[in-house]
Amino acid sequence: MNILIHYYSDYRVKTLDYLSRKISKDELRVASRDSHSRRRPRPCGLTVHTGIGCPYQCIYCYIYSMGFPRVIRKYPLSPYALAYAIASNKNIVLGRYGTFLALGSVTEPFHPVTKDYSMELIKVLHDILGNPVQVSTKAYIDYGDAKNLSRFDGLSILYTIVSIKWAKTIEPYAPPVEKRLESMGILSRYGIYVTLFLRPFIPGITEYEIDDILDRVSSTNIDRIVVGTLRVNKSILDSIRSHSRELYNLLKPYLPNRIDERQRAIKTAEVKRFIVKRAIEKGFKVYPSACSASIDASRQRCSMCRFGPCGDGSYPPISESDLVEFLEFMGYKKLDVSINEDDIVIYGRIDKNIIDYIKTVTRRDVKTVLR
Repeated sequence: MNILIHYYSDYRVKTLDYLSRKISKDELRVASRDSHSRRRPRPCGLTVHTGIGCPYQCIYCYIYSMGFPRVIRKYPLSPYALAYAIASNKNIVLGRYGTFLALGSVTEPFHPVTKDYSMELIKVLHDILGNPVQVSTKAYIDYGDAKNLSRFDGLSILYTIVSIKWAKTIEPYAPPVEKRLESMGILSRYGIYVTLFLRPFIPGITEYEIDDILDRVSSTNIDRIVVGTLRVNKSILDSIRSHSRELYNLLKPYLPNRIDERQRAIKTAEVKRFIVKRAIEKGFKVYPSACSASIDASRQRCSMCRFGPCGDGSYPPISESDLVEFLEFMGYKKLDVSINEDDIVIYGRIDKNIIDYIKTVTRRDVKTVLR
């Protein structure tokens, strides 16, 4: 089977037909207008919202400056309707080698208000869409929930810990770090692919705690980490300053030159290098981005971006003849192609949307060369 053709046509049609029979006509109409049905994915995948807002009120969080509330409610679509919205999005590739789906960017997926919804949605995304799924969380997960999650092969879970001593100050209403560590241990026992999410690390704090954080995470049998930089704008800095003048003063040397409502990364290259170095010295695998952990969890390999190649698995089973056949299927006749170890070269002019699709399914960078 040529998976390039399969995922482009038959798979989407059958998936949408199945999901449309699981929801009412009113739900279908609302889902077709939902933002998930039209948003372009970020480089690391499509952010999927299981709720709106978050009550943890972490003082470094970006969502409040974007207008999201400090309370939480379930997403208004049913899990099947949300899956329909995603599947109808032409920017999204469905299936095992499709777009990465990331839960937890604007809410807490495993908060008591959203947990059951998120568990059902993960099941629908895994069983019906088939895409790689990743969840970022700070919530407590018990043995029952871990057992339920263990059936979803390839699921990636990111657990956020950026400080232990400062946790109550910077994450005032989030579950205690000890409960997060306990959850990581429980998930690890069930064979679920868990990664420490050290994002955002806080310069002046995290580098002095990094050994303790890594040692405690290592005790849960987890040796993987994503390190991410804090992004700030005026609203985020106002929040930090109002909660802790001491923390604000620690951050001042690292702030970007311009402060307005646009989010910008703080200047932390040296601190990040130190954290990465300590993690490697302690035997951790350091991922350059969150989607890299999802690639490993799915036992795949990916070279789509400058961070690649990522993953210890294998590339999708696609041959040069498969690619030529797909291009002919799309109306591009007699083009030469070359599939190399970590990239693909197509000799001819190709529509950008088709290039993006090929990149996603093949998990390789795609270059075009005009002869």
